[in-house]
Amino acid sequence: MSDPTYDLQRSYRWNYDNGPVYQGPLPKPTDQAKEQFLGRTVNSTFGIAAGPLLNSRWVSLYASLGFDILTYKTVRTRKWPCYAGPNIVVLDTVDQLSGNEVKEKVLARTDLPADPREISLAISFGMPSAAPEVWQKDVSKCKAALRPGQLLVVSVVGSCRQGQGQGINQLAEDFALCAQLAVEAGADVIETNYSCPNVRGPEGRLFCRPEQASLVARRVREKMGDIPFLAKIGTLTEPSLIRELLVKLSPFLDGITLTNGLVRRVVKSDSTTPVFPRRPSAGVVGTCIRDLAQETVATFRRIALENDIFLTWVAVGGVASPEDAENLYLAGADAVLCGTGAIFIPELAQQLRGREA
Repeated sequence: MSDPTYDLQRSYRWNYDNGPVYQGPLPKPTDQAKEQFLGRTVNSTFGIAAGPLLNSRWVSLYASLGFDILTYKTVRTRKWPCYAGPNIVVLDTVDQLSGNEVKEKVLARTDLPADPREISLAISFGMPSAAPEVWQKDVSKCKAALRPGQLLVVSVVGSCRQGQGQGINQLAEDFALCAQLAVEAGADVIETNYSCPNVRGPEGRLFCRPEQASLVARRVREKMGDIPFLAKIGTLTEPSLIRELLVKLSPFLDGITLTNGLVRRVVKSDSTTPVFPRRPSAGVVGTCIRDLAQETVATFRRIALENDIFLTWVAVGGVASPEDAENLYLAGADAVLCGTGAIFIPELAQQLRGREA
């Protein structure tokens, strides 16, 4: 088992400045662009999701490891602080899974499971961001480090500015401005982050409000032109709401990234004490949402086809083995990204290529 590329014992700032932590060998480049994704030819449709992948060093490492769709962690139009630590804790998944559901309250643990394929995490960062003048230069550096057949996705989010209220029009304008800045920096694809389990503002739950999500998508499309455009959303189970969201978003998007982590209460082993002070809930990701991710992709694709909606489906959730990725493709995904799995199994892209050889 490799050491995690994100050091869970150190702060977000330390990881930003010093990560990634990786001592293993890098594979020889295998640039064989042969698959189609959003109108581009890529080496593979397997990559990394927006996670604790904080800057060009992180993205460049995974590009070197054979991940071909690289997502740069969510950025904003202004500097935004990270929540105080802890930001990532390991979950005790024993008896916390029931079919495709994760219990409303989940327990943390202090050690890692022996099998990295069985790791689940609770994450609570709050979508921090460097200032645009910092991240734009870094995105450009990241783009320059990619090989032929690799794509850079930049995840963006709007911010409600102090003194300007919480109006959706202002939020839409900020989303659009952030997307424009990312395109100027070199993004191949824009991903609007409509779902963050840890943000209390309206930007964290836009996927639950189709009318507002559509307004934002329209403004982003107007601002950035023909650049491929994805929206990342959280888990929805009500068919009528899924249909409404797809109908309202599809005129403006090329595809949808689904799904983000579940929102759950995270407590210590005593079952009562919150792990994250003053924010009892957090995003739950990793192995425990594997089955739910597969079911969600299949459900969204089915409802879309029933309504003559044709989108690119980018699947995220619980990928910790080649089999997990293959199951998401079988569920209807056009591309598969991993977050938690890539942190603990950085050789995952090589393992998947080995099965395809």
